[in-house]
Amino acid sequence: MYGADQLIKNYLQIFIIKALRLLDNLEENKMTSSDLLTKPLPLTGISEVKSYLDENFKEKINVEELCFIFNTNKTTLTKEFKRFFGHTIIDYVNIKRVEYTKLMLKREEMSLTEIAGKLNLSSVHYLTTLFKKLEKMTPTEYLLSLKL
Repeated sequence: MYGADQLIKNYLQIFIIKALRLLDNLEENKMTSSDLLTKPLPLTGISEVKSYLDENFKEKINVEELCFIFNTNKTTLTKEFKRFFGHTIIDYVNIKRVEYTKLMLKREEMSLTEIAGKLNLSSVHYLTTLFKKLEKMTPTEYLLSLKL
């Protein structure tokens, strides 16, 4: 099944993260195992969310999945992220993607189509639109500006 390997990988990461947090909470708060069933974990540092995004920006990012991973709700997560970093989660991920695109274009390692595929974007046209929105020029114009 297409994408099944990635789904399994994502669910294993989520499971491991939650298990580690449960262990940390047990040690820090002297919680019992019955407490784990009734008390949700508190939102961990917003910097952990940023670190997760920094590591996984090439994957498809879903705010609901982030809420599940970090055991919080959408409103809290989005407000806190914007307050600390000045960007929405999606804008931050898009900035990371454009920076990666610029790096790959500078190195001349991949075509735009390959970069879009590596970033799990729907099309090269979407990547170009995203690039132009953030950089005020197309990727081709960016390449030309590097050569001047």
